[in-house]
Amino acid sequence: MSQTHPYKYYLLNAHQPCLWFHLDNPEHTLDIHQLCQFSGPTSPTFHPEDDLATDQPIALIEHITALHHPDKLPGSKHLGTLLYFGGNLADSLMHWLMARQRAPEIWLFPEYDDVGMANWLKLKSAIPHAQLFIPDDIEQRFKTAQHSSKPRRWEDHPLLDSNNLKKTNDAGVLQILELVNTYGYALSQSDLISS
Repeated sequence: MSQTHPYKYYLLNAHQPCLWFHLDNPEHTLDIHQLCQFSGPTSPTFHPEDDLATDQPIALIEHITALHHPDKLPGSKHLGTLLYFGGNLADSLMHWLMARQRAPEIWLFPEYDDVGMANWLKLKSAIPHAQLFIPDDIEQRFKTAQHSSKPRRWEDHPLLDSNNLKKTNDAGVLQILELVNTYGYALSQSDLISS
């Protein structure tokens, strides 16, 4: 019978110099940006009781392409370490983020669909100071996606619980729901990557 262990692994990349350290021993640092420049995304071991932290924002990234192209994402001022979680925010990651002050800012760079908005509400509920990234030109990006070769229609998402999402008064979620209802498409995080 297998047991679930508390150690988890998440891929990290860094957009700029970004020091990681132990809160109990902050003078010993590791520049994740320098490491990733050398080896590509890296995967340290995370444990809810560890004391890892960083001096730059943590951007939670839902799409693997965005992890590999941080320089092409809008909102680069919010990108210190990119942490790829893929799909749904796991409870283990939430526990790790909540256990200590891990970074000066926590940002969610979601897919602009039902899962992304549900992830945002989950994160905001657990970490009230977390922030949702919505590009200033989000409506233009929806218009462009409508004409892409592989549009993502809102009704194609079987997990959609729009009634539950519509119960929120969160301005970001309401903005995304309005855009999705207007254009009939969800927006992938890969649509944010500049060509």
